[in-house]
Amino acid sequence: MRTRAVTRLPGAAPWVLGIMNVRGALLTVVDLSARLRGAPDGTPMFVMVVEGAGRRFGIGVESVQGVADIAG
Repeated sequence: MRTRAVTRLPGAAPWVLGIMNVRGALLTVVDLSARLRGAPDGTPMFVMVVEGAGRRFGIGVESVQGVADIAG
């Protein structure tokens, strides 16, 4: 998914890109690079959806090499 579908949140941490609607559920989207480095490293163009342990969130990424469903 492209990040243009992400709605910014006023007052959110700089590494929180915002929220987006994914199949009727709100998904928090973060820039992991900005979170770990303390400042944005670039402009994420895509959102990778991560789900596990009953939680779901999105990570902004600059590119996508492939798609996989990893069960674990």
